Amino acid sequence: MSGSLMNTAMSGLKTAQTALATISSIANAKVEGYHYQTITLATDGSNTNNVNGVKVARIQREYDEFINTNYNKSLIK
Repeated sequence: MSGSLMNTAMSGLKTAQTALATISSIANAKVEGYHYQTITLATDGSNTNNVNGVKVARIQREYDEFINTNYNKSLIK
């Protein structure tokens, strides 16, 4: 049982580390062309009786379509 608890704890730490690495670029928010990313988490296990922690399910790039379109138009002029 303690091995299972260790695996659960390690998956949580690894997921948190990935999340911090992904959002650490928030200092660049004022830079032109900046985009941010959202992280979706999911349980790590094949069914609800055998959950082994948490994992990163998806990292998605987010951007503003309006700003992106206007920026691209300004480059053409």
